[in-house]
Amino acid sequence: MEHVKVMRMEYIILVILLKALAILLSSLSWHIMTRPFGKRGVLELYKLYFSSQFYNLLGLGTIPGDTMRAFELSKDMESPTQSVVSVIGERVLSFASMLLLASFGFVLYYEKAPILAFIIWVVSAFYFTLVASSLVIEVHVPDTESNGSFFSKVKKQILDMLHQFNSYRKYPGLLASSLIVAVGVQLVVAVTTWVIALSVGADKGLMVFLFIAPVIAILVLLPISIQGIGVRETAYVFMFELIGIPLETALIASLLSFALTQFINLTGGAIVLHGTIKK
Repeated sequence: MEHVKVMRMEYIILVILLKALAILLSSLSWHIMTRPFGKRGVLELYKLYFSSQFYNLLGLGTIPGDTMRAFELSKDMESPTQSVVSVIGERVLSFASMLLLASFGFVLYYEKAPILAFIIWVVSAFYFTLVASSLVIEVHVPDTESNGSFFSKVKKQILDMLHQFNSYRKYPGLLASSLIVAVGVQLVVAVTTWVIALSVGADKGLMVFLFIAPVIAILVLLPISIQGIGVRETAYVFMFELIGIPLETALIASLLSFALTQFINLTGGAIVLHGTIKK
């Protein structure tokens, strides 16, 4: 309870502002990925991205919110597939940025968790090879009869998405720009995690959080529990203990992070409600 008493309101406010900034930068990364297909501005996508946070209250990981974003954006696209691909593309680069920072962090802090470092490096190598292959290998979409089987239609939809994603290879500058912004998002997430640690009296310096925050983000992103409940707490306890922060403090930090995330999600709900009433 002592940690709760020493929490300072300015840290709480700063965390909320940083989370809002991370969403803004994520919206910018998404906006870059929509340029070949759509016409919506950054602020419109920011509102849409913020609103999507509310839907994440209802399911595993970010799947509900991402589905909502793809559906809403599809209204401005020639094909719903383009909308889906822009959302997937933003998520692909977001995950890539997490792996980049985590891989770099483990170069500096390898001795703290050598097995985890090895796993991160192997996953990173596999992931970047997979993404590169999906951009380099050309995908052809076969013609499917309107009365074709269900599975042939599903196969065509998957190939169509791969084909649309494959088209990003024509825009290397766009991919690089979106990835740079995505790395910026993860830097903001690392600063946010550091401020949360400060708020519970655990100051280990910003640099070390550049190493542990991406790993926590990767684990929480996995669609294995609603809102990352349980996964977040385990990730915080494990990663914080690596840098010498006791279990009790790590658990309080994880609960604070969860509570402030719900505040952001509910703010997104207010935006959704406002838009519904306005219509």
